[in-house]
Amino acid sequence: DYSTANFNNYIYTNNGGEGIAYTNMCIKATQNGKPMQLIGDGEYHTYRFDWHSGTPGNVTSAYVDFFIDDIYMGTNNAFVPTRGSRLSIALWGAGWNGYPNNWGGGHPGDGKIYSQTALVSEVKITPFNDPNDI
Repeated sequence: DYSTANFNNYIYTNNGGEGIAYTNMCIKATQNGKPMQLIGDGEYHTYRFDWHSGTPGNVTSAYVDFFIDDIYMGTNNAFVPTRGSRLSIALWGAGWNGYPNNWGGGHPGDGKIYSQTALVSEVKITPFNDPNDI
């Protein structure tokens, strides 16, 4: 079942300028009461996030709304970046948790190698021009 999505906000330093600041929002994606297959169904899907950097001096005004196939999945308002940066699109490679064979349906120690492919058809960036954009 590939119906769980992790929506992350990440900034390199927190407000004190030290360490990383990261938050994760895990969602079980459903449509019409059934799990949405986010990968492996042979279809392209639309993954969208609306990033609002908020208003200067009001840290609670920043948020990111997440959507899959134009269905609202949730809002994350912790550690929302206020500066533009690079956008990385990638699969999270096997071995990230110490088990190199359990990504993409495998099981640790099964001796098989599982390949991963991500097909991206389009990347579109539309600025909201929020007051806090830097």
